[in-house]
Formats: sequence, structure tokens, C-alpha cells
Amino acid sequence: LKIIEHAKNNRWPWVMVMEDDCVAREAMQEWPMISAFLMQEKDRWDLFFGGGLYLYPKKIEHDFKEQSHKNIKLVECDQVHATHFIIYHQRSYDSLLAWHQWPLPLEQRLPIDVFIQGCQLRKWVPFPFIAWQKSRHSSTANKFLDCDRSFKIAEQALDGFKTFLMLSSKK
Repeated sequence: LKIIEHAKNNRWPWVMVMEDDCVAREAMQEWPMISAFLMQEKDRWDLFFGGGLYLYPKKIEHDFKEQSHKNIKLVECDQVHATHFIIYHQRSYDSLLAWHQWPLPLEQRLPIDVFIQGCQLRKWVPFPFIAWQKSRHSSTANKFLDCDRSFKIAEQALDGFKTFLMLSSKK
């Protein structure tokens, strides 16, 4: 959160945070097009996730079908869990910094990615994902986390959502 606080204090319009366990996916090659669209449409999103878990998709915000080799879509979600690759818009700074102000010890607070879900922020994620989190041993959960499998399942769920929307629009 120090990065977000720094961005707020310096009036940065947005800040990108990539954790050391972030892994670029093949769709990352479309980043120049995606980032240009995000800047063009900066009033329509608050958080952009490179990929996510436990997604509750809401609607497809944009389809890059004509401009992209990968047929990338941006999906607005009510819920996205992951902190490995996020762009925080300046509108989100105060909501996220509120977590830091909680009068509880850190170990008793909700994880920040769970806290984010309670904030009224517009969350976008690309499909397919441009970044995953590396599989690793979690010291907090004291077990191996198979992130590859988890992110594949989340992407499959988004693909099902996309298909559902396409079929619904044809009725």
C-alpha cells in the first residue's frame, strides 16, 4: 500500500503493481493495444487485473476482435481475486488506503484482495489473461498453491461466460 500512498501523494493518475511471482502469458503481447484503450477509457474502470481468480463476470466491456491477433476481450467483474498484476486508478486510492487504517493488527485483517471486493470499484480483467501468478509454496497457508491450474479454471469460466453472452444476444 506504500506504492498506492506514494502515487496518491504525487497525484499520479494511475499506478501499475506487478509482484515478483507475476508470469506473463502469451496474450501479454497485446499489452500496447490494451493499455492504450485503458488510457482512452480511463473514466470507465478503477482497477485493471492482468488475470484473476474467483471471478464474477458482469459484462464484456470491449472486444478487440478487429485489432488483435488473440481476440482479447475486457470483462467487467463484480469480483476478482489476485494482486500479482494490478493497475490502480487514482479513484481507487482512498478506498484501498482505508484498509491500512483499520484498527486491527495486520494478521487479523481481511487479505487485501478480499477487502477490494467490498469496495465499490469497477474491476476489469482481460480474456484471455495477460498474466498469471507463479505456482509456489504459500507460507501463510503452509501448502503448495497450484496457481497454473487455478488460473486455467478461471479462464475457462470466463470463456463460458463469453459463450453464454453470445448465445443470449442471439435470442
